[in-house]
Amino acid sequence: MKKIVICEGKFDNIFLNTILKELDILEDEVKVFNIEKVPKEKRRIIETAEIGSFIDKNNSKKIFIKIENGKDYALKIYSHIMPHCAREINHCCLILDLDTENVESKLKKIQEKLKYLRRANPIEMTIEEKGKHEHLHHFHGIIKTKKSKRDIGNFKIIFFKKSLEISCNINKQEDGEEGLFLAQEIAFTGIIDEDHRLIKDFIMGETGSKDMCDWDEGNLMELSYERAKESNSKIVLGHTHPVIVPDKGEKRQYGALPSCIPYTKKDITKYVLDEKVRGSMLKSKVYKKYWGDYCELFTCAKEIDEVSDFAMIVSPALDQFGIFEVKKKGRVIYHPLKIGN
Repeated sequence: MKKIVICEGKFDNIFLNTILKELDILEDEVKVFNIEKVPKEKRRIIETAEIGSFIDKNNSKKIFIKIENGKDYALKIYSHIMPHCAREINHCCLILDLDTENVESKLKKIQEKLKYLRRANPIEMTIEEKGKHEHLHHFHGIIKTKKSKRDIGNFKIIFFKKSLEISCNINKQEDGEEGLFLAQEIAFTGIIDEDHRLIKDFIMGETGSKDMCDWDEGNLMELSYERAKESNSKIVLGHTHPVIVPDKGEKRQYGALPSCIPYTKKDITKYVLDEKVRGSMLKSKVYKKYWGDYCELFTCAKEIDEVSDFAMIVSPALDQFGIFEVKKKGRVIYHPLKIGN
């Protein structure tokens, strides 16, 4: 079942590849075609050839991601491949930003644009909403020929309510594919030989939001317990810190150190899954005196035997890697970095 995804720019592609990895879709099954890298005079020829190659039954690729240079180009290419969608492609998806427009206005413009682009062969179109949440709107569309009522194809539209960059907190000034990942917290662990203060292995966990991540997501802790047991070692909890573009008038400091994010009873009840850890935090009221990172790291280290008193915080955007020891009364002691086999 082949799918085509048409998006506006490189960050959409990074976003999609992150999702595909989470769905265990192999890189070999995905074709990414960035029109911006093709000379203008050759774009139509190469574009047609790439799409033709993808829809060929002998092509093993399952997903074709087409990166355009803006939403108008995304609509143009969708108009161009409509006949292919009817004959060969099961699904086509447009990913667009709403920017400053409302949904109704944007949908109307898309319908008018597609009808104009297909004016030589008039079409009829129906679009209905399938779902929405804090950042996204999801629509499903059906296109038919106006005269014969023959199906041309189905398509989906994903709108970011403002933009992908705002939803994922991407700083557009960062010209690099790492921008998306620098804007989110990622949980990870290390396997440490405490006697020699040597971290022997790292295990990557799930990507969270710009505000938090969770070691209990996925199988991170399960793998960590297994590897620590194999080598008679302990687990160092770690996570990344993004550098967030502050709102106007807001001051923020960043780095590889426990953050000054308030922690409340509600947070503990919602995010701390271990009953013993949760009970200890609520009883000691440590969350009232110190901040979220410290509270979680200190309590986990004291309540879970396999977890080390050492912890790690990394800020990739600043090239900082902090290894420290959590002590009582809000104290942390930083140690020189030593990583090896």
